[in-house]
Amino acid sequence: MKRFCLFLFSVLFASSIAFTQPLNDDCSNSTTLVRQPGNVCNSSVSATTVAANRSSQSSSISVLNFDDDVWFGFTLGAGQTAAIIRFSGVAITGTNNGLIMELWGSDCSTSTSYSRFTGAGVTNFDWNLAGLTAGASYKIRVATDNIVSRATFNICFLAGPVNDDCSTALILTPVEGINTCSFTPG
Repeated sequence: MKRFCLFLFSVLFASSIAFTQPLNDDCSNSTTLVRQPGNVCNSSVSATTVAANRSSQSSSISVLNFDDDVWFGFTLGAGQTAAIIRFSGVAITGTNNGLIMELWGSDCSTSTSYSRFTGAGVTNFDWNLAGLTAGASYKIRVATDNIVSRATFNICFLAGPVNDDCSTALILTPVEGINTCSFTPG
């Protein structure tokens, strides 16, 4: 009987650890993303939607078949009106239809018009956000688009480009003697 009780306790304890909700399972407990300098993520945050629940906030996204959102927060610097949210190492189990991302105000009550759906099989991508309010804080909701799917990924926050607005456009100076331009994609 002692062995059975010990076995039962071990199984229950292990399952509670294995299926613990992520700490950022709700908007009010979002994980803070620190702005990375330049265009390199030196310290990404490892994240998962495994064991996450759908939060109480309603979604503006038309694909509403998700139940596993996690939340992140970031604050723009003074004069910064754009951000790049970089995802890497995205791995989805279950039905891989992609990730859903949604941008919210810092108070968790207002969804912005920014949302994105990646589609299946995308493992690394940048979510470019422009026209944001300098110095403001935002929240990001991330989920898989299918109730049988779960995701693991890395996420980081990069400063957006400084020339994302007409008032801060970079000046291009023509080079004398050069009459043609060529375009190099990339």
